[in-house]
Amino acid sequence: MKKLFFLLTFVLTVSSLIYCGGDTVSGNDTAHSDTSVLQDTQTVPDTSSDTNKEEDTGKECLFPCNADEVCIDGQCVQVSQDAGLDIDTIQDVVDATDAIYDTADISDIPDYSDTSDVSSDTSDASSDISIDAGEEGVVVGSSSDRYLLKGLILDGKDPYLGEVYIVGDKIFCVAEDCSSTYNNDTGKFTTIYTHGAIMPALFDAHNHLAYNILPRWENTKLYQNRYQWQSDSSYKLFKKPFDDLGNLGLKCEMVKFAEVVALLAGTTSSQGSSYTATCINVLVRNVDTQYNGFGFDYVRTHVPSIDSLDDSDATSIKNGTQNGSVKSFVVHLAEGIDTLSRNEFTTLKNKGLLLKETAIIHGTALTQSEFQEMKNIGTKLIWSPISNISLYGQTTDITTAKNVGLDISIAPDWSPSGGKNMLEELKFVGKYNKEKLNNLLSEKDIFNMITYIPAKALALEDRLGKLQKDYVADITVFELDSLKSYSDLTNLGVEDVKLVFIGGKPMYGVKRWMDKVPHQNYCEELSVCGDERVICVKTSDSSTNKFNQTLSDIINILKSNYPGLTELYKCKN
Repeated sequence: MKKLFFLLTFVLTVSSLIYCGGDTVSGNDTAHSDTSVLQDTQTVPDTSSDTNKEEDTGKECLFPCNADEVCIDGQCVQVSQDAGLDIDTIQDVVDATDAIYDTADISDIPDYSDTSDVSSDTSDASSDISIDAGEEGVVVGSSSDRYLLKGLILDGKDPYLGEVYIVGDKIFCVAEDCSSTYNNDTGKFTTIYTHGAIMPALFDAHNHLAYNILPRWENTKLYQNRYQWQSDSSYKLFKKPFDDLGNLGLKCEMVKFAEVVALLAGTTSSQGSSYTATCINVLVRNVDTQYNGFGFDYVRTHVPSIDSLDDSDATSIKNGTQNGSVKSFVVHLAEGIDTLSRNEFTTLKNKGLLLKETAIIHGTALTQSEFQEMKNIGTKLIWSPISNISLYGQTTDITTAKNVGLDISIAPDWSPSGGKNMLEELKFVGKYNKEKLNNLLSEKDIFNMITYIPAKALALEDRLGKLQKDYVADITVFELDSLKSYSDLTNLGVEDVKLVFIGGKPMYGVKRWMDKVPHQNYCEELSVCGDERVICVKTSDSSTNKFNQTLSDIINILKSNYPGLTELYKCKN
């Protein structure tokens, strides 16, 4: 019973991240390797020779699998003898802990907090800074592609009051005073006195966007590896709405809904769309597809078991890293806590794919030996702690990974077992860092783990992830009262997001600003935690590629076919 109690506590930890519910619009199986390849009515590029896909092929195994194996992606994959640890029903736990994250107890999560050899700086010199950012307001200029943002600047250095000048899709200046760069443009640019904190937009290094139409999966077991829960009958029943919507040709709507979920949390880039139809080329950058806003795709991904990656694909990826056509290889690996999961690292090496371009998602089963090899080569790590603990009862050994010097990104994974958005994941990381890692991660570490480091993992570090001259103007403005220093990053909610730029264009923000600033013609209002906002989803009156869909249209279409559609957001209060 004591062990059972501890396991219940693990689930309590993650389920307690659920905030109180919010309104919607007014007026990847497997995400981790699935059996459903969903097609929409739009033209989809042929990716049959690529591993840049999220769902499984759905192939059945040629011969019956042994008793200790399951059929995944047409291959018999061995699983541990223990197919999952039984836990008493957790529904009561979820109900009892809904919206009480601030008092959640994570004391029984496995302890990775031995930081005796750690000298990481966890201080934030500006935590007590006295800030007078003035009143907010908007002064509209004559040009629609020039903006001057005034407020508290968070660019990796200590916060300071300053300006960000945007020309076209690029940042032209970041400084305490940019007047020397815009004096000749007086009258042209729109000035926004944000009374807010201005920072690079959040970068989600790993998600399975289409699955984010689903609520949280109330799993009643903890697993040893991902192949166990993928074959669990309760999971297959849970994800049936995902399959059904896809079969109805609604994959575009599913992905766009998920992009709005991300945008409302200040996120403008995400890895893990898997769906490469033109209809998704609307909102958040799908950084591992050609629909990333840059007109190129240097990213290859592999979601199923690494054993399923054939030699020709492995060779293609290796050759691509040498000729420049592949700059990032993102792979699900070692997702679990058993030897089977850890052995996938050896398989990756044997295929010649432990590379500086490689970013390993999860790596839950990896140890110091593997982390050191990754560091020596330059391989990156992507960490999704909520999902790991929900499914396996523990997460990646971040203390060791940090000590050896790995580049670590934070990402939600997906809504069924991870954070609903980047802000929820951040809130958990803040608590986990404090209570289990003894503040191993400094406040600026965490800032970099959601901005520049994920951009680096996806080979976009020369364009995204920084407030810096000539970087693309993907920028989020947060409420100043909620974000005065880097330490506040782990306490933010969707209600704190005031404005989001993507490529120099305001795509979402508070209504009192969005009604004044120049933006595209097809924006609509929505209520977020009681505050009126404006978002720009529709891009055309033409139905071609579904560009005429508003957010209201998308929600109505999905809800009419799936009444259980999850909410767009949850409020922190």
